[in-house]
Amino acid sequence: MNTHTESQSPTRMILIAATLVMLGVAVWLLPQLLNPAGSGQHVMNVDAGCDLHNSRCEARAEDRRLLLAITPGPIKSMQPLEVSVELKGWSADMIALSLSGKDMYMGLNQIELKPDSDDPNIWRGQTQLAVCVTGEMIWQAKVSALKGQGVHEAVFEFAAQ
Repeated sequence: MNTHTESQSPTRMILIAATLVMLGVAVWLLPQLLNPAGSGQHVMNVDAGCDLHNSRCEARAEDRRLLLAITPGPIKSMQPLEVSVELKGWSADMIALSLSGKDMYMGLNQIELKPDSDDPNIWRGQTQLAVCVTGEMIWQAKVSALKGQGVHEAVFEFAAQ
């Protein structure tokens, strides 16, 4: 019985070593698999002083511009809202808008915008804001524009009742 235990010991050690090597390779490759070369998240800079209640707002990243408009203004809860995003200097494969309360969870409110049939650089959709029991609150409108393996995001803030 002692001989049988000794013959399993080298096999067991080889299996443990192989498992550790595979685990190490998986840990090393995982970030590359989750974020392939050429992909990534790019945060766009939103212009200071942006007022979505009265006009469209702009975000920039390098030579790319993204303009967001939400109408009718002033933006109010429980009112149908038209959303449009215009891209200047680039294009996207898909655009989504997520609306969330900045300091209070207000549920999931995400829509996929559709390209305008007359102008593929303009994307449109409809949504509405949930009612906040505290009265006026700060909302965040996050626009995510996907192109290939990358995503450009811009977060616009506005107050609404």
